[in-house]
Amino acid sequence: MSETGEDDAEFVAVTNRVAMRFPGIGREHIGQIVQEELDDLAGARVRDFIPVLVEHAATERLRLETQPQWAPAQESDAMPARIAEPAGLDPMEVQRRSEAPSGPLLGNYGGD
Repeated sequence: MSETGEDDAEFVAVTNRVAMRFPGIGREHIGQIVQEELDDLAGARVRDFIPVLVEHAATERLRLETQPQWAPAQESDAMPARIAEPAGLDPMEVQRRSEAPSGPLLGNYGGD
């Protein structure tokens, strides 16, 4: 990366995030890919998005090499607790909710 410690910290952070997605791949190999992707963007005028672009490109290259192995979710990454139904709902609303498709994409985190 460049001479500044901030850029070095971003390089390490990107390498760490990619390494978490691909624990079966050696850290040295991941660092090499991250550095290659960073070198490809060395002449970029807008530098703010380089870490995101490098992470995406490195992840895609590694994905072509192997399938990622996801680490277990941290407690902070868990889905939010289900919100209790308000008391006194209209019976038609209760029926509509019971018949509606459910799932996190549809706003129902309880898995009903």
